[in-house]
This record gives sequence, structure tokens and C-alpha cells, in this order.
Amino acid sequence: ELLAKTPLLTPKVRGLTSPRILRPIRDGWVIALDEQQAFKNQQLALLPAIVGTNADEGSQATASWPINTFQDYKQLLESSFPECPDLAKRCYPVATETDVKKQVAHLFADTQFNYGARLFAKTLAGYQTPVWRYVFTRRYPEQTQNGPHHTQEVAYVFGNFDSPASEHEPAPLINDTDRKLSNAIIDAWTSFAKHGNPNHQCLPNWQMFNSSADNYLDFGDTIQMANNWRRQQLDFLDSYFDDVAQKP
Repeated sequence: ELLAKTPLLTPKVRGLTSPRILRPIRDGWVIALDEQQAFKNQQLALLPAIVGTNADEGSQATASWPINTFQDYKQLLESSFPECPDLAKRCYPVATETDVKKQVAHLFADTQFNYGARLFAKTLAGYQTPVWRYVFTRRYPEQTQNGPHHTQEVAYVFGNFDSPASEHEPAPLINDTDRKLSNAIIDAWTSFAKHGNPNHQCLPNWQMFNSSADNYLDFGDTIQMANNWRRQQLDFLDSYFDDVAQKP
């Protein structure tokens, strides 16, 4: 019976703008609100935080999705953004069918990770609560087509490159750039745990997140402040979810 219901829990294509089936259950007591509503209503613990995402959060997760043609893509946008599929397509354009997989990966990354991370940062910043945002862009030396993928920065946070990311992957090959980056990240996370501030001598000035500047620290081949990570797309999602939330 459980196997028969598995496709309902883990469908071939996850709804991009609908709540996940497997998630914390909003019971109205312990968890009073869905996270998006809580962020929008600014009903969350106001504690200093670090929040971030990886440059490629979507390509692995959507690699097996049966969406390859213009028609497949059109149907995905119409089901995910029924009120404005054409506007969604302008934010996630496909010129040829070879672009479809790339934009599906971007859509997944933005709706499932990037939008939430920025919304969390914006909410805390709106309450003058210190929050530092990052985007992890460093690829392993052998990653030439995509990456860094979801959770790839975790090995850098703990300085552990000896274990593979999954049982199906070998341990990554790294070089001095990866080791230096890992050391800087470890120091930042340790400084944050000790002092509530990630800045230390190994980092440039990691500025607190400011909604107008849309700033973040780029953990890449070099470490540097940057702005407007996928801003057009995330602004579109912000507007879309606001409109949906206001409808009865």
C-alpha cells in the first residue's frame, strides 16, 4: 500500500508553486503558519542568522523530469503560474528546446530555495535583525557543466572532503583554492557562533543584508561582495506569491 502511494508523495514533477506534501505540518499550535506566510507576516524568531544558497540548486533535482520540449515547458508554466504563464516565460525564456532543461532547473532552484532564502533575509532585515546572506558559487575542479549543487557547501563548512556527497558519487577532487575557501568559511561560521557576527580577518567585510542593495557574499573562486543574485526572477516570484496570497 505504501509503495502504491509513493508517486503521490514523490511525483515525477514537483509542483513549483504549491506546498510540498512532505514538510512540517502546520497544526495551528506548535507550527501556527506556513513558513512563507510567517515570513510575510514577520512572525518568526528575531535572531541573528546566516542564510544562503548554492549557484545550482536545480539541475540535479530536475535531471529526470520528463520536460524536454516547448510543449512540456508550456504546460509546466501554465500549471505552476496559471494566472501569468506568459510573464513567467519572459522571466525564464527558452529560445530553443536545448534551453528547456536549463530553465526548468532555474525555476526549481528559485521557487524551492533562492526565493525563500532571500525572503528570510528580507524579513529579518526589515526588523533590523542582523542577517548575512551568501551564494556559494565554487565548483569542484571536475565540475565543468554545472554545480555547485544543493548542500555542496556543507563539506566546506565542516572541512570534510573525504566523504562523497552520496553513495552514488565518489569523494570530490579538491585543490588549494577549495582548502583556503573552506578555512575561511569555517572561521566565519565559528566567529558567528561565538560572537553573532561572521566577520573575521580571513574575510572581506561581509556586509549585513540590505533589501534595497540585495547584497550577498559570493563564496566562489574568490570571496567578494556582490548584488542582485537572480533579482529579476526573485522579484517576479515575490510579486506572484503576494498576488496569490491576497486572493480569497
